Amino acid sequence: MKNRKLIVIIEEKAKKSDFIAKDELFKIVSSQMKIKEQHEIYMVVDELCKDNIISKYSFNKYKINNILPSFKKKMLDKYFFYFEGDVIDYDVSVWDSSWISKYSHLIPNKNFVIFECQKFATEHVINKLKEKGISAVFYKDLKTFSKYNTDRTIYVVKNFNEDAPIYRCKKKEEGPRLTQPKLEKMMVDIVSDSFLDEMLSNEIPHIYSELIKRYSINYSTLLRYATKRNRQQKVLSTLKKANPEFERAIRYD
Repeated sequence: MKNRKLIVIIEEKAKKSDFIAKDELFKIVSSQMKIKEQHEIYMVVDELCKDNIISKYSFNKYKINNILPSFKKKMLDKYFFYFEGDVIDYDVSVWDSSWISKYSHLIPNKNFVIFECQKFATEHVINKLKEKGISAVFYKDLKTFSKYNTDRTIYVVKNFNEDAPIYRCKKKEEGPRLTQPKLEKMMVDIVSDSFLDEMLSNEIPHIYSELIKRYSINYSTLLRYATKRNRQQKVLSTLKKANPEFERAIRYD
């Protein structure tokens, strides 16, 4: 969206609550863009949504978008050390369960740092981490591993599907390419992966609620990935508990 003044006004109006009523938003757009036709206003609002400046929270309410603090390059910098000097090409999506568990009422007694990669690179990633003094475990062996491991932080290696919602590296560099999962993927994973589901248990609806209030959620991406992992009904049920209005929001998109 090129009209920076419009964006500033919207942000100011929603500063206290991060929300803005649909009628108020449309009035601001009409006034600032000098347009009266309803379909033209909708076009501008749609552009704001596509530019990730706002998102629809319900039928008559929009939300000013924020980016999850962990989605910053500096959060990945410390992980580059583990793969220093590697010349094999593969993708590694890294995320720390504390990024979202901090929105629960309780502090989990375990924390997971998860490295997801293509299947062919699994053993290689485990070995690279071990070379750096990190005792990583493949997620299928986690239950056995946890019996003997009392560490607060556990490092887990998993495989991801090629079409999983992660941030893709545009530049194909030589060696491993570190990236992060999208928020929608993490939201599905915490109800799909047993080690995360067990850790967060009844806190998941509250975590969903906090994430929906604070950040931009692409429901299409979320539900598409939930379906791929055969967790669509569980995710839908959790969404309804977290935000009863979400169905109206996506119905009128």
